[in-house]
Amino acid sequence: MATKSKSRNEERALRTIEAIHGTAEDVPTEVTPDPASARRMRAAIDSAFDLAWRARRDIAKAESRQRADREAGFLELAGDALRARIAQLQAALGGQLQLAHRNLAEMSDDDLRTLLADIEEVVARKGLVS
Repeated sequence: MATKSKSRNEERALRTIEAIHGTAEDVPTEVTPDPASARRMRAAIDSAFDLAWRARRDIAKAESRQRADREAGFLELAGDALRARIAQLQAALGGQLQLAHRNLAEMSDDDLRTLLADIEEVVARKGLVS
């Protein structure tokens, strides 16, 4: 799934760059760009990639902050509250949520927090429920 999304994002970035700067087919084959022109093109392409990288980094930072804020609330919860939230998500998601752990009563609070954090992450990424 991540590879599919990554390749889709890379394809979108390349289409954007081509829309801004053109493609190799746009340059007549009999014309060889002079060195100064080639440097300007390379600088423009590097700048476009730099902007795309910075934008993606900013998105990743925002997602990381959201995840940290979401997980910080789990530290306050005890085992019963964690189990209740997991049960609430199971009821809301129905068959969309399958857990490998069948007996949540035997899990430690730390393991429950990890499980809940994983579930909440999937829910947030897929936009299933709030």
